Amino acid sequence: MLSVLVPQQTADDFDRSLAGDNETSYSFEAEDGQYTILLRRVVYVKRFAARAASASARLRRAQPNRARSYPSTTVALEVGIVGLSAAGRPRSSPR
Repeated sequence: MLSVLVPQQTADDFDRSLAGDNETSYSFEAEDGQYTILLRRVVYVKRFAARAASASARLRRAQPNRARSYPSTTVALEVGIVGLSAAGRPRSSPR
């Protein structure tokens, strides 16, 4: 699972990409860096609008020089990805 804060437009673009050709990847900028996701590995996407703005504000207060300033239309995306653990690290394969 991957959780990120992104502008509303990025979340909308991501949804459109998922509805299209799933053999491609989608790259986007989030508050903590650049991400590229292989679309065929996505199993679900969940949006959180209200929490995102407050989480973004907390991040900006905690790291004022590092966090980007996004408009109030920032949303949190939770993306379930096949082969990615809940901690956001690849699952080790059995030997």
